[in-house]
Amino acid sequence: VLAYLREKSGRKAVVIFNFSNRVQDFKVNDIELRGKPLNVFRGEEEKISDDFNFSLEPWGYIVYDYK
Repeated sequence: VLAYLREKSGRKAVVIFNFSNRVQDFKVNDIELRGKPLNVFRGEEEKISDDFNFSLEPWGYIVYDYK
């Protein structure tokens, strides 16, 4: 799993990739991820808190837009 945060001009995006052929369940402990970002591909906001658990399908990815 590779995750990174990009910030520019007051906007923030988080991208998370699963570069394996197995489902990956994991937790990211970063205060920067808290909030209700837009899941770009679902078109829905998701609430992310300290105890939020991620699950990515094989070769899956997520892109969050924090406005």
